[in-house]
Amino acid sequence: MHDPVVRLVCLPSSDHAPAVPGSVRRDCYACGEEVWVSPASMEIAEMLEFVCTICAPHAMEIGGDFPILPPTPAQEAEVRRYL
Repeated sequence: MHDPVVRLVCLPSSDHAPAVPGSVRRDCYACGEEVWVSPASMEIAEMLEFVCTICAPHAMEIGGDFPILPPTPAQEAEVRRYL
């Protein structure tokens, strides 16, 4: 049995400046456009697929239920500090 896919919804880099300093660009798994991924999210990147805010609703619709993980302590700290 395969582990379920965990997708992280990210802002497209073409429409937004990075909200968190040190963010990097990665490709949306669905459309290939670049999205911003924060340093804390990169710490767990090996278990994630990145999806842009444009593709996310469609991905959720066709993918059915997929896991929503609580933020890691580092991600939570980024939200509190930068967003």
